[in-house]
Amino acid sequence: ADRDEKMRTDLMNREFSEISNALSVEYEIIYYINLKDESYDVFSQKGSYIKLNLLTTGQNFFQECVRDIKKIVYPQDMEKMYSTLKRENLLSKLADNKFFSMEYRLLVNGEPQYYRLKALLSNAVDNYVIIAVTNIHKEVIARQERERNMERNFDIINVLATEYSSVYYIDLETDSLTPYTMN
Repeated sequence: ADRDEKMRTDLMNREFSEISNALSVEYEIIYYINLKDESYDVFSQKGSYIKLNLLTTGQNFFQECVRDIKKIVYPQDMEKMYSTLKRENLLSKLADNKFFSMEYRLLVNGEPQYYRLKALLSNAVDNYVIIAVTNIHKEVIARQERERNMERNFDIINVLATEYSSVYYIDLETDSLTPYTMN
């Protein structure tokens, strides 16, 4: 019976390791936090998080976050990060749907880089939270560029609309027509 239990535990550990390795492809750092004593494990640390050279002791997660925010978070995002990573606030956000996500910026080599923090309550073990962080800089820059292009196009349409009695946008790929102004 003990041998079967050990085999099951070994299998679960291998599966857990395989899952965390698969997730570490997307995430630069993954924390597994015990809410009872605020101890934590780091399952993945790569990319900018290695360059940031954070001291991870495995103890006092929330205190270490406050310490590190001062060093690595872009100044305009510090207050948001302090607020989010207060134990009570994080648990409050997780209480509703057991999942929370936010975007923020880190200073990497003196330049702001966009990141997404995802936090979720563990389904398997009570009083544990998983926090994973991924670099989304390219995604955010591309989204901002699309928004700028849309604004520029809208400005052009508005100018045309003052000069012409009717302005239509025709999408040749979808064969659709959108009227902007019509007389």
